[in-house]
Amino acid sequence: MGKNPSRYMKVCSLHFTDDDFFKGNLKRLKRGTYPTQKLPKQSTEVPSSSSKRCSSRRTKKVFEQEVEVPPETSADRNVCDSEPTSQEVDAVNALLHLSEVKPKRKYIDFQVQVNTPNIVKLSDIIENEKILFSFTGLSTFAMLQSILKSVSLIYNDTRIHRLLIRDRIIMLLVKLKLNLSLTVIATLFGISPNLCKSYFEEMLGILSPALSPIIYFPEKEEVLNNIPICFAGFENTHVVIDCTEMQIQRPKCLFVE
Repeated sequence: MGKNPSRYMKVCSLHFTDDDFFKGNLKRLKRGTYPTQKLPKQSTEVPSSSSKRCSSRRTKKVFEQEVEVPPETSADRNVCDSEPTSQEVDAVNALLHLSEVKPKRKYIDFQVQVNTPNIVKLSDIIENEKILFSFTGLSTFAMLQSILKSVSLIYNDTRIHRLLIRDRIIMLLVKLKLNLSLTVIATLFGISPNLCKSYFEEMLGILSPALSPIIYFPEKEEVLNNIPICFAGFENTHVVIDCTEMQIQRPKCLFVE
């Protein structure tokens, strides 16, 4: 009950069972017993008057909504008692036969062809030797083919690339001939600038050993016999290299420069 017991508090005997008392005429409680009968209920356990009214309404609606079964007529009894005709039996047997027979599945081979748009590259535009010389500096297609054969002898990469090895050679020659930016060259070949940079660095390292045997160095006597007048006082000169200055792409960050 939520109250602290005192020595003067008394509990009615109706709250105990007969087993809680000692046998005899005088009722005496056993030690350690506690009330278990007719205990007061909490407010949450006692239903309120509103809940009682709601439950009575629901019970009343259930009894009011009972379904009335229509009485059985003589026509219904005749339909149930009549025997099926032969046509009805045949129809039922046909339906059972159709349900048991599994339909045969038919398979048809079908194919779809998808034409993806072809990306036009700079190598596809080079159709004659004049255009080839304008972009790469090579005078004939035979020279391009010989370079391709020389590279194929030392290049054994079997990976799949976006560009063929012929296109990558043309891309490198265009960079060396016209000195276009890698962004422009990447646009002409339909690739990203980062991929264009990777191809340029890769092919530069491959063409160097492939084309080094083509470079001809004459003997010193031949050089002295054909030395220009401006180099008359420099008899120890063996090679005169005509270099071309090429601009490079500088990064925006000054620390990286």
